[in-house]
Amino acid sequence: LEEPNTYVLLEGFADAEAGKAHVESDHFKAGLEAMSGAIAATPSIINVDAPVDGWGEMAELSPKE
Repeated sequence: LEEPNTYVLLEGFADAEAGKAHVESDHFKAGLEAMSGAIAATPSIINVDAPVDGWGEMAELSPKE
Protein backbone atom coordinates (compact mmCIF):
# COMPACT_ATOMS: atom_id res chain seq x y z
CA LEU A 1 0.00 0.00 0.00
CA GLU A 2 1.07 3.54 -0.58
CA GLU A 3 -0.15 4.48 2.91
CA PRO A 4 2.09 2.92 5.57
CA ASN A 5 -0.50 3.39 8.33
CA THR A 6 -3.30 1.67 6.42
CA TYR A 7 -4.28 -1.84 7.48
CA VAL A 8 -6.49 -4.31 5.64
CA LEU A 9 -8.66 -6.82 7.46
CA LEU A 10 -10.31 -9.58 5.46
CA GLU A 11 -12.97 -11.80 6.97
CA GLY A 12 -14.99 -14.59 5.42
CA PHE A 13 -18.10 -16.30 6.74
CA ALA A 14 -19.94 -19.43 5.67
CA ASP A 15 -23.18 -17.48 5.29
CA ALA A 16 -25.01 -14.33 6.40
CA GLU A 17 -26.07 -15.96 9.66
CA ALA A 18 -22.45 -16.72 10.55
CA GLY A 19 -21.52 -13.09 9.87
CA LYS A 20 -24.44 -11.90 11.99
CA ALA A 21 -23.39 -14.17 14.85
CA HIS A 22 -19.84 -12.79 14.62
CA VAL A 23 -20.99 -9.15 14.75
CA GLU A 24 -23.24 -9.90 17.71
CA SER A 25 -20.57 -11.82 19.64
CA ASP A 26 -18.86 -10.61 22.79
CA HIS A 27 -15.40 -10.93 21.20
CA PHE A 28 -16.43 -8.68 18.30
CA LYS A 29 -17.85 -6.06 20.66
CA ALA A 30 -14.65 -6.22 22.74
CA GLY A 31 -12.58 -5.80 19.58
CA LEU A 32 -14.53 -2.70 18.59
CA GLU A 33 -13.96 -1.21 22.03
CA ALA A 34 -10.23 -1.97 21.87
CA MET A 35 -9.81 -0.62 18.33
CA SER A 36 -11.82 2.58 18.83
CA GLY A 37 -8.90 4.22 20.64
CA ALA A 38 -6.41 3.22 17.96
CA ILE A 39 -8.06 4.70 14.86
CA ALA A 40 -7.94 8.23 13.48
CA ALA A 41 -11.11 7.94 11.38
CA THR A 42 -14.08 5.65 10.82
CA PRO A 43 -12.92 2.64 8.77
CA SER A 44 -14.14 1.98 5.23
CA ILE A 45 -15.81 -1.35 4.52
CA ILE A 46 -16.76 -3.45 1.52
CA ASN A 47 -19.34 -6.13 2.28
CA VAL A 48 -19.88 -8.72 -0.44
CA ASP A 49 -22.09 -11.79 -0.40
CA ALA A 50 -20.23 -14.27 -2.58
CA PRO A 51 -21.63 -17.75 -2.03
CA VAL A 52 -19.19 -20.49 -2.97
CA ASP A 53 -18.91 -24.22 -2.35
CA GLY A 54 -15.31 -24.67 -1.21
CA TRP A 55 -12.06 -23.52 -2.75
CA GLY A 56 -11.36 -23.58 -6.48
CA GLU A 57 -8.01 -24.00 -8.20
CA MET A 58 -5.99 -20.88 -9.02
CA ALA A 59 -5.80 -20.61 -12.80
CA GLU A 60 -2.59 -18.54 -12.92
CA LEU A 61 -0.30 -20.86 -10.92
CA SER A 62 0.44 -24.57 -10.94
CA PRO A 63 3.40 -26.76 -9.92
CA LYS A 64 6.28 -27.26 -12.34
CA GLU A 65 6.27 -30.67 -13.98
